[in-house]
Amino acid sequence: FKKEMTEFQEKIDEFTIIRKIGSGFSADVYLAELNETRYALKVFKTEAIEFAEIEYKNARKLYHENIIGYEGYRRKAKHITAGNEEICNVLIMEYAAKGEIYDLVETCKGLNEQIARTYFHMLMEGL
Repeated sequence: FKKEMTEFQEKIDEFTIIRKIGSGFSADVYLAELNETRYALKVFKTEAIEFAEIEYKNARKLYHENIIGYEGYRRKAKHITAGNEEICNVLIMEYAAKGEIYDLVETCKGLNEQIARTYFHMLMEGL
């Protein structure tokens, strides 16, 4: 007698959560997928909801190829885990597959001058 096992898929609304990729003071960030496209979902902690509103309001004004894009904002999104369902506020962002520049610099223990100039130039273009 074989018992079939079904693996539970964590979700936020229609997004399937792949894994947690970051955590901070006001939110946790998850790698998620919808229709074979990957996103970073920033899920704000209950006590930091006002930060979600402010960040989204400011982020909507930023459009540049060197700045992570904000795809949307969900108030009262359903975050469904194995034994729980919570309502949360979520920023839907473009996923940067190679991570943050800080992590690159830390991993490489610095950058050579040419690479540093390239990233600095990209950063300045974004401002």
